[in-house]
Amino acid sequence: MIFQPEAFAQLVRNPFPALESLKLNNVRLRAREATQLAGAAFTTTLKELLLDNCELGVAGVEALVATRFPVLTTLDLSRNRLGSRGGIALANAAPSFLVLTTLKLWDNKLNSDAVTALADNPLLANLTELDLNSNKIGPAGAIALANSKYLKHLKTFTVDEKTVGKKGKQALLDRFGEDVISWR
Repeated sequence: MIFQPEAFAQLVRNPFPALESLKLNNVRLRAREATQLAGAAFTTTLKELLLDNCELGVAGVEALVATRFPVLTTLDLSRNRLGSRGGIALANAAPSFLVLTTLKLWDNKLNSDAVTALADNPLLANLTELDLNSNKIGPAGAIALANSKYLKHLKTFTVDEKTVGKKGKQALLDRFGEDVISWR
């Protein structure tokens, strides 16, 4: 779906004082729209932001994470081609997402550098659900996640078994156990 530029601008200008959930899956949001979304008044009330397959890319995620979402608990940025730079930008945005409990990042071309940056960041401190499926996190990324001092509350962790290698898989199993990890 593509919003006409003025229609999207009108959407984000509306204060929606009680808006708690916003689902824009499959809506094309580039840096311009992400910047408009980040500047919306309703970011202070949003608890759930679902932006699966919105073509955000690096510039879009950088624009989005430049604001604070003080009560956001669920963030889905799956299939947005974030790559290493976008993953690192998200990791550095921990102050923007203080109460985040669910983070979905599947199929974003994240590599071990991006995953290591995430693992070493308080962005993950409250997470109970993390989805990193279909990323090439590699053994180094898996080991960084297993050693993360911030991942203390995970109940659901989805990861691509083929990309973590034998040592990465064992490190994740040792840390989180089979009850938490869902291999894809």
